[in-house]
Amino acid sequence: VQSMDGLLSFFEQESSAFARFLPSFLLPGPIQYFSHSDSILTGSSSGRLESYKYQTLAAASSEHRESTVQRGKRLRADWEYNLGDHLLSIHPVHYETTPPSILLLCEKSI
Repeated sequence: VQSMDGLLSFFEQESSAFARFLPSFLLPGPIQYFSHSDSILTGSSSGRLESYKYQTLAAASSEHRESTVQRGKRLRADWEYNLGDHLLSIHPVHYETTPPSILLLCEKSI
């Protein structure tokens, strides 16, 4: 679940597993789980596609469990891609004849 202030909350079996703030968050955007790399893909308000490994998010939040949610150590994206456009939708594409891909729908391009 993505909140308006950039907090990603993860749940397992109806209970909260962990929560983590995304860096440089301004506005909520599209978010998608990409199973091939076990990553969370999200579009930033600066026109970039960012990828965060699920394991990295979980490990970073477990370091700061003494209080509810802390900003603690700065989280960094595993990779970023500058789209130069506002991202509207993210779709993982899996075909047997091609490697796993990501289809991005932006305001002015695909």
